[in-house]
Amino acid sequence: MQEELLEASEYEAWLKKFETKKTTDSCFTPAAIYSAVLDWAANEYGLKGRRILRPFHPEGDYENVDYQVGDVVIDNPPFSILTKIVRFYESKGVDFFLFAPSLTLFSSNAKCSIVTNSTIEYANGAKINTSFLTSLDGAKVRTAPELKKVIADAEAASKAEKPKLPKYIYPSNAITAALLGKIASVDFKVYPNEISEKLSRLDSQKEAKKTFFGSGFLISDRKAAELKAAELKAAELKAAEIKATVGAIEWPLSERERKLIKGLA
Repeated sequence: MQEELLEASEYEAWLKKFETKKTTDSCFTPAAIYSAVLDWAANEYGLKGRRILRPFHPEGDYENVDYQVGDVVIDNPPFSILTKIVRFYESKGVDFFLFAPSLTLFSSNAKCSIVTNSTIEYANGAKINTSFLTSLDGAKVRTAPELKKVIADAEAASKAEKPKLPKYIYPSNAITAALLGKIASVDFKVYPNEISEKLSRLDSQKEAKKTFFGSGFLISDRKAAELKAAELKAAELKAAEIKATVGAIEWPLSERERKLIKGLA
């Protein structure tokens, strides 16, 4: 079969072609995260007694909802039309507290932008740095440390409930394509007389009915020591690469912008 001819990394890339795309317009909020945000907003803005609406679901039509005086929309809308949604609610006088991507938070120019930069893993598996837009706050821009904390706590609790996949540690004499992929930035060679025949698994894996992913080989103690040195070298190269890309471009203020700032309260 073709799959058997592919290296582990190539096989994973091949599989990804068939995965459902994780778009920002299908980021449905996990219940624990939504509940944490709802409780914070209700306490922060005194929403007790007001009707809370969630119009953004697959069959929802937010423009034709029967909004009533006092309603508050607290929901995670399609991010691609976020500016349109904000303008709609502001034009109708409907209060809102909306999830929004942090990096483009100011693009919608909502009445208030709340920056929490919370990494949320949504129901479709997409991880997005999230903040909020609202009509309920008197500030134009603000942070909300307590909101950031309750989201992080809810996210951590949600992850703790998920079953954790086991992690396997192989002996230094066992190599796989995935392992060598981690040191691909370093020259490392194993010749025919230094390597075993291809193995599907180690003897210790038989009872557990586990195998190497993509098969593996055994190498000598001497080559295992070389491999360890290669791993250290690869880590050093990666650290150097990260350091080299840290350099940033500083954008200065113009005289016009400095005069604008002087006129602010």
